[in-house]
Amino acid sequence: MAERLNISRGNASMCLKELRNWEPDTASGIVRVIGGIFMWSSRCLENVLRIAVERKKREFDPALHSLRHLLSEHNLEKDKKVRDRLTQMETLLSTVNLILGRCLADEEQSKKVLGLLSTFAPKLIRPKSK
Repeated sequence: MAERLNISRGNASMCLKELRNWEPDTASGIVRVIGGIFMWSSRCLENVLRIAVERKKREFDPALHSLRHLLSEHNLEKDKKVRDRLTQMETLLSTVNLILGRCLADEEQSKKVLGLLSTFAPKLIRPKSK
């Protein structure tokens, strides 16, 4: 698996261990070990949503919090360009946060959003004709 993903064995091992622990309320996580083989749980959309929720919580939310803290706690009046750019970033990230919150709220909501996005996907990934 590490070779196929072009990552170190240690990194692959840590990632798999983390995925095994991401479902604390049940006996198994997103990835289970069956007979020495790592198996992805059968509920694919549910798994992807859990991963997205976890990544948002661990990565996106702290970044947005830090940006808001920077804007509220530091005097940026001396450099208008920096303040304006950070304010634009905060507006964008707040909008993305709102969208993510709604998309990740539950599986049915996510299915609706994915259905909408799938109408655009073929246009985005289709190779250009020669």
